Amino acid sequence: MTYTLLGISLGIGSLAEHDLNPTTIQEVIRGLTDNFAMAFMTTVVGLPVSAALRAALLVAYSRAQERSVRQIPYQGD
Repeated sequence: MTYTLLGISLGIGSLAEHDLNPTTIQEVIRGLTDNFAMAFMTTVVGLPVSAALRAALLVAYSRAQERSVRQIPYQGD
């Protein structure tokens, strides 16, 4: 998420560094697309990785819960 925001910030920040006119527009667009591409790729990588890690943690937690329930003997009335 940090690199996604960094890429977007760099892209928007690069607009302030350049004058927009017909001779510089290609360079400005190239810089924007480079920074936005970084933002997009970090999202493409980060979302599936975070989903996989979350799933692994949920499975581990569920297994730990099952083990703790099985180990508690029933005391009866």
